[in-house]
Amino acid sequence: MAGPGTGKTRTLVERIARLLRTCAAAPDEITAITFTRKAATELLLRLAKLLGARADGVSVQTFHALGLICCGRTLLPLDCRQTSLFSTSRLGKRCSRRYTRR
Repeated sequence: MAGPGTGKTRTLVERIARLLRTCAAAPDEITAITFTRKAATELLLRLAKLLGARADGVSVQTFHALGLICCGRTLLPLDCRQTSLFSTSRLGKRCSRRYTRR
C-alpha cells in the first residue's frame, strides 16, 4: 500500500498520458479508478492540464461510482420495483428512480 505523497496520482496521470500520446489507447478506452472523489477530481484536473482536450473522454471514477454504474446497467433490464431487497436500500431507491423513468 502506498501512503500519501508517494506519487500514485502522478503515476496514473503519466501512464494515461503515455497511452494517449502513443495512440496505444483512445480516451474512451481508458478508465481510471480511485478511492475518493477528491482523488478522481485531482486526476481529471492533472490530465486536463497535461493533455488539454486529448484527455476528454477518459473515464475517471471512484470504486463506488463504478459500482453504481454497474448496478444500473445490470438491473436496468429487471423490473426493480418487484425486487424487495433492491427497492429497500438507499442505492436501490436512487437507481430505481434513475432507471425506471422513461
